[in-house]
Amino acid sequence: YRLYTDSGAATVTSIVFSNNGSLAAASQLSGLRLYTDTDAGPEDGCTCVATSSFSGATVTFSGLSIGVTTTPSYVHVMADVSGAAPAGDTLILRIAAAGDVTLSVGVNAVLAPSTTTCRTSAIASFRTVKQAGGGDFTTLQSAVDGIPSSPTALTAPWVIEIQDSATYSEVVTVASK
Repeated sequence: YRLYTDSGAATVTSIVFSNNGSLAAASQLSGLRLYTDTDAGPEDGCTCVATSSFSGATVTFSGLSIGVTTTPSYVHVMADVSGAAPAGDTLILRIAAAGDVTLSVGVNAVLAPSTTTCRTSAIASFRTVKQAGGGDFTTLQSAVDGIPSSPTALTAPWVIEIQDSATYSEVVTVASK
């Protein structure tokens, strides 16, 4: 999100984002983080300024002190997505109204864009390994073998998470897919 004022300087003290997508954000997202940045790309130079969690369909980041002027500054929202999030569900974050951004002085904040959409299928496909059972797989090799070989079937990066402290004594072969 790009934030700037129409004149003068202000300090953003809180931002409310609303989810208008199909993802049950309150139960399927955790670790929400708000970052500030000097450019539109979240890949580098970001500083985490707040954490929060969804309450129903909204998440509020408060206690902020983000300086805003006529030169745009940017905020990015990052979150951890539950492995139980249904593929294809959407998270549509919006700053729905000007009142959802609280400023320390009475200048108008300009918000652009007002909506960001991402699909959970584009984030990652999580698979778990537990040697004694209870995960998606019981061996590392079976988890690796479970990665789709067809590029069209592989709709997102695969994340294989070991969920126990067992010793895995196996040779894992990653075949070209």
